[in-house]
Formats: sequence, C-alpha cells, structure tokens
Amino acid sequence: MEETKICSCCGKELPLSMFSRNAIGVFSVCNDCIAKKKNETRKKNKEERNFEQELSEAKKMRLSDFTPRELAEELYRRGYTGKLKFVQVKEIDISNF
Repeated sequence: MEETKICSCCGKELPLSMFSRNAIGVFSVCNDCIAKKKNETRKKNKEERNFEQELSEAKKMRLSDFTPRELAEELYRRGYTGKLKFVQVKEIDISNF
C-alpha cells in the first residue's frame, strides 16, 4: 500500500507521488495546488502589467480627451474616491445660421 499525505492547502489525503520532493523531504502542498497557485499568480501578474500599460497610456491623455464617464472610471482606477463635480462647456457657432 502506497503512503499518503494530507495537503496543507486543499486538505485532501493524496499519495506521496502527488507531492514534490526536495533535499529536506516532501513538500506539504500537493502538485495540483502548486500548479493552481502558479496559474493564479501568472494571471494576476498579467492583469497588473495590462493595468500599468493602460495607466501609462491614460496619463498621456489630456483631461479634455476623456468623456465624463471615462474620466470618472479613470480616476476610480487610479484610486480616487468621493465625488467628481465638473462643468461642461458647449460652444455653438451661430455665424453659419
């Protein structure tokens, strides 16, 4: 009968073959949990890189380039909270009427 070990992450009792080994002994977390954690970390890092790229692109824009909704969303993404009050000025050229 094969020896088993309980994964400290998922709590499942698994055969020792499901755990990696190092010089000291057997890891306490199973290979599946390690792989799942690595995938989550990669996904999070990718999202952070995308956010940083979007943020650097947005910083190049002038405030007048944003619609009111885009401006509110951009300020929220940058960590601002509270209320945003703005005045919108519309210019109409009546010389052509």
